[in-house]
Amino acid sequence: PSPNQPESHESSWTLSGKEKMIELEFVFKLLLLVLIGGYALFCLVVLNQVRVMNRILNFGFVSNILFFIALIFVILSTSLFLLSLAIL
Repeated sequence: PSPNQPESHESSWTLSGKEKMIELEFVFKLLLLVLIGGYALFCLVVLNQVRVMNRILNFGFVSNILFFIALIFVILSTSLFLLSLAIL
């Protein structure tokens, strides 16, 4: 093709370097959100397991401390997910 004419139609389907970086950045952000969401779900499972353990084995004051730690764990992980959702 001459310098004044655009290149063939095939080149319009390829991504430039900047577009590839934007696509890679989007995939990275999506993967990060999925991983943080999975971590938050894992924290909910841990909280449930601590509750079940406290029903079966009651250690008194220690049971309350473990439940409180698990609850803080869930609150922090949920906050992390919401914050990353807002930032990313």
